[in-house]
Amino acid sequence: MPQIRLEGSPALLDALDLQPLIAEIHDRIVTIAKAQLIDCKTLVMDARAERIGDGSLAMLHAEIRLLPGRDLATKQALGAAVTEVMEKAVLPHKNGLSLHVTAEIIEFPKETYSKRVIPA
Repeated sequence: MPQIRLEGSPALLDALDLQPLIAEIHDRIVTIAKAQLIDCKTLVMDARAERIGDGSLAMLHAEIRLLPGRDLATKQALGAAVTEVMEKAVLPHKNGLSLHVTAEIIEFPKETYSKRVIPA
C-alpha cells in the first residue's frame, strides 16, 4: 500500500514530466510515512474535460491512500511535502494561469482491503 492518484487539468498534465514527479512523490512517502517503495502505486487520472472557476485556473491534486497507523503530524507532513513537490513541478508550466496544488492523505480500514500479488 500506498495508492496514489494524481489528477489535474489536462493541459497541465500534458506539460509535466510525470515520471520524475511520481518518483519524488514516492520518495516523500517512503521517507515520511515509512512505506516501502515496492508498495507505492500511482495512477495518473486523465480528465476528458475540466473547468475550474472562470477558466483562468488549473489544478493538480494528489490523493494518497494509506493503511492506518500514522499519526496526524506524519500525515500533515506528508501532505505538505507532496504539495511542495507538485508546486515545484508545475511552476514552469503556469502559462498565465493561477494554479491550485493540493494533496489529501486518506486512511482506509485494513479490514476492508484485499490484495493479491500475481507473479510474472
